[in-house]
Amino acid sequence: GMPTRGACTAVELDPNSSRGKRTLYATMYGGGVYKSTDGAKTWRAINAGLRTDRNNHFTDLKLHADGGLFALCGPSKGKDNLPVAVGGLFRSADGGETWTDLIAGLKLFHPYSFAVDPVDSRIIYLAASAVPRNHGQEGLYKSIDGGATWRKIKIDWPGGPYSYVHPRFLTVDPYRPERVWMSVGACGLMVSTDRGETFEQVKGLPFRGANRVTVDPRDHETIWVSTFGGGIWRGPAKEKD
Repeated sequence: GMPTRGACTAVELDPNSSRGKRTLYATMYGGGVYKSTDGAKTWRAINAGLRTDRNNHFTDLKLHADGGLFALCGPSKGKDNLPVAVGGLFRSADGGETWTDLIAGLKLFHPYSFAVDPVDSRIIYLAASAVPRNHGQEGLYKSIDGGATWRKIKIDWPGGPYSYVHPRFLTVDPYRPERVWMSVGACGLMVSTDRGETFEQVKGLPFRGANRVTVDPRDHETIWVSTFGGGIWRGPAKEKD
């Protein structure tokens, strides 16, 4: 069953599963990925290929409309808070029975978050934060071929070049996939209107500690932004020129 220790970091419900026998997936920080096929009454681990013997700190999970399942493994830290094992972004095409690491070649110690284009799951965005003694890994990575290859996006960070950049959460607009938001520690919120090729700072948000963005399902030109210590803010998806 589900481990009693560790935090559950994400849950996804398969909308195509039948009522009464709902299929759910969950990630555990320190436990890997779990699956239920009876509406969460029972759970089993689905960790084949996830390298949980080296790092099992899973922090996020997403189920795409095409059935692809993605799971993010974050940093594993040891003495002096230094990373001891690389993270991973895994994809499964068979409901979590087997997994493939999409970023094994990047060897990132702190993959922080990811987002997948809601229309085309081959387009994937990955935010990586800086870690002590491993500067240079931080930034935004993009794949347009399902993770076979990755490209680091060149970004002019607000306030000039940072030696310690913390890209945090990514959101792809589910109604306009060309629009992508990225929260950045100490920089606030940034937005792209060309599928992550270029970004600019969202100047109307008065609080820098932005976290996640949610597009209002009733008004697609309104967004809600959660923050670290500053409450929740509502504003326009597109700022006035």
